[in-house]
Amino acid sequence: MRTHAIFILLIFVLIIFQTTNAQEKWTPKILGPNNKVYLPDYSYAGYKWSEEEIPNLKSTVSILKYGAKPNDEIDDTEAIIKAIKSESSKKGVKVISFPKGKFIISEIIYITQSNLVLQGAGNGKGGTILYVPRPLSKMKLTEKFKARKDYMIKNNKKVHGKYFSIFSWSGGVITIKKPATTMKPKFIKAIKGQRGQHSITFTKTSDFKEGDSLLIRWVSSKNKEMIQHVFGKGKIKIGEKVIKGVKAKQMITVTKVFKNIIETKEPLIHDIKEDWEVTLNKKIFLEHVGIENFHIQFKEKKYKGHHLEDGFNAIHANDLQHSWLRNITISHADSGLLVGNCKNISIDGLITKGRKGHYSAKIGGSSYVLVTNFSFQAYAIHNPSFNTYCTGSVYTNGKVKEGRLDQHNGCNQYNLMDNMRVDIGDYLFHHGGANYHSPTSGLFNTFWNIQIKKMNRNAPIKCHDAPGARLIGIYCKTKKIKLDYKPKPYLEGLNKSGINIPSLFEYQLKRRKEKIK
Repeated sequence: MRTHAIFILLIFVLIIFQTTNAQEKWTPKILGPNNKVYLPDYSYAGYKWSEEEIPNLKSTVSILKYGAKPNDEIDDTEAIIKAIKSESSKKGVKVISFPKGKFIISEIIYITQSNLVLQGAGNGKGGTILYVPRPLSKMKLTEKFKARKDYMIKNNKKVHGKYFSIFSWSGGVITIKKPATTMKPKFIKAIKGQRGQHSITFTKTSDFKEGDSLLIRWVSSKNKEMIQHVFGKGKIKIGEKVIKGVKAKQMITVTKVFKNIIETKEPLIHDIKEDWEVTLNKKIFLEHVGIENFHIQFKEKKYKGHHLEDGFNAIHANDLQHSWLRNITISHADSGLLVGNCKNISIDGLITKGRKGHYSAKIGGSSYVLVTNFSFQAYAIHNPSFNTYCTGSVYTNGKVKEGRLDQHNGCNQYNLMDNMRVDIGDYLFHHGGANYHSPTSGLFNTFWNIQIKKMNRNAPIKCHDAPGARLIGIYCKTKKIKLDYKPKPYLEGLNKSGINIPSLFEYQLKRRKEKIK
């Protein structure tokens, strides 16, 4: 009896010890005062640099006024297009509200003006459903889509003997973009700037003014010093288009102007030197555009395959600044959300559901996009994605059913995936992207507090040609993770739970806001 009691006591002590050990908190050394490893400040992502909340706006007009009616099984496309056209011509911020129920959309809905919000009654049960019975391939298309098709044919872009789909990485049943213009950008040469700082010097006085949004381009194809600065000293493959083209892009905001010097809101991602080819030009965006509280539901059709998509794409957001998508559920999509040429937008509460697709969310050609409180329940080949020329963008505080945290070549760099729960993590760093756009990424992509529920394979998680990565707090609850990540990343807390700072983004944002005060 005595032996039995001692045995039970030992088991109890062991359980207490294991529980305490599992919950032991730790703080990454990279945040310490003596740290010498460069860690970017990712806190500038989001609407108004995440310094202000997304506005909660009241309806200014109901979609019912324009003839759309829920649940009548009559196509509502014409009424929605009419409402957007009419309301866009009015002054101030216009909020077109949709009551609960199902509305049918059979053609592309375009938003081309600032200060417009589409507002549903919710993205869950009892909310607003935008039902889309057919793909983009069956809708009326602009000449731009035809030009993409010509590109596929000219470059013989094929898979399984068929030309690539023109909807694989573009197009959405709701498409946001500014009107086309023939105006060519005016490039100004920059000669001085330092990574992490907020000042740029030019060869001559520019016409930039406070509040302007600018695009910085690190161009030089021959300067080895600049190439090494952008991609690091590690051994990597650099593709033909990257060698000949732009190495990095960053969109910034002017805060002050002093003759031939400007100060910027956002810190520079790279140095600028006089003998490097670095240029700046003005950017014009749509602002204060919002889509919120909808369930976009496609007719369920089997996925046709990678780069063979029919175009069941929900939202293609382009040319936006200080805008938002909020509380959006997307079902049975080829691609849920595609983001291009945007700066400082927030996507909050994005959910994907249903059958397999291509992208859950893709950010390309953009700076400081924030995706938070997401749940990617549908399987996707890229799930989610940092794509070509994505810079300073963040996915944080979300869940992914099967994580394929895509760094899609094309000089994506300086991005953060943060505080994520992944159900299945066997192919955690699986990525796409053409070889001519290699390497996998530029410098300083960070993966912070990635919690994996289970892994079915014993093979290492692989990612090559991704220089300067920071991997902090990646662990699996059921299996010890082995990594094959090259060049060698900064690695801390592998297979270790209990990180004391679950979100780097929130940590950095809090510290920056305290300095602003």
